[in-house]
Amino acid sequence: IRDMLQPWEAAIDLDDRVYPNLVRVFYSNMEISDTRPNRIVTQVGRVPIEFDDADLADFLGISCEGLDIYTSRKAPSFDSFSHTDGVRNTCRRRDLSDEICMLPFRSQLLPLQVRILHSILQHIVTPRKGHSDEVTRLDVAILDSLLTDRPINLGYIIVRHMLSTPVVNHRLLPYGSIITKILRRFEVPLLDTGHMETRRIGPEAMTSIGFSRKNGEWIKTSNSKNRDTLIAPEDDRMLNDIYTPDQLPDFRLGALPHPPRRHFVPRPPADSDSEEHTMDADIPSSSEPPPAPEPSAVPEPVSYTHLTL
Repeated sequence: IRDMLQPWEAAIDLDDRVYPNLVRVFYSNMEISDTRPNRIVTQVGRVPIEFDDADLADFLGISCEGLDIYTSRKAPSFDSFSHTDGVRNTCRRRDLSDEICMLPFRSQLLPLQVRILHSILQHIVTPRKGHSDEVTRLDVAILDSLLTDRPINLGYIIVRHMLSTPVVNHRLLPYGSIITKILRRFEVPLLDTGHMETRRIGPEAMTSIGFSRKNGEWIKTSNSKNRDTLIAPEDDRMLNDIYTPDQLPDFRLGALPHPPRRHFVPRPPADSDSEEHTMDADIPSSSEPPPAPEPSAVPEPVSYTHLTL
């Protein structure tokens, strides 16, 4: 996982103070422009701030090369990628039909290694409030690109996600440490005494998905609510090349409980829409509408920006 995230390490490994009040001002003063859709224009402490993804990459010390990937509801489209193949690859399941691949699904159905990577991404790269186990279409595109070593422009994702934040009332305010770095770059006085330290993502990335450490190894117990999480093979095979069909969990949301698993039986490898809500990137649809915020309420900022594995 660290190898896959290494090109982004300078951005996701920031360990700086977060100033919640300044984060709120940063987003409250942000201009949303149709003529400059990929550029941040705001001000904090009367200091004008303006940058795009290339500038942000320079601030963070990362490359701005790679694909510009961002989407809200519809499946992303770019060279050498299809959403259905991306779902099959991230789930390590070649037996999924096109119809099944277009349905939403939860991270419990991802193999363990991919699921840990998804947990890190949804806290650091595209933070959101609630629905943390939902694998969005943007998640699929990012995960598939990381798994296939397809370069991605992280600065573009961050800028687009920042721009989408003010129009989603029930979203956390993301990128606290990154915003602190931006404020320092534009020489904004950091006189706000109300600050908090960046929270780290460490062993809880495993414990939060139902695993515990015993005798130096991560294990899942028989009563784990995440019992459907499988271990992906170490080679390039798919899960259904090494598990019999009855061992594979049901992919669909709301499916009936899976029958008891049999013992491991290896087998030879097999032969070989339109946008619904503009800029609403990561909040998946739900049967229950989110609670209406107070008119003057401002979402709390999220401060996950540091990775420790």
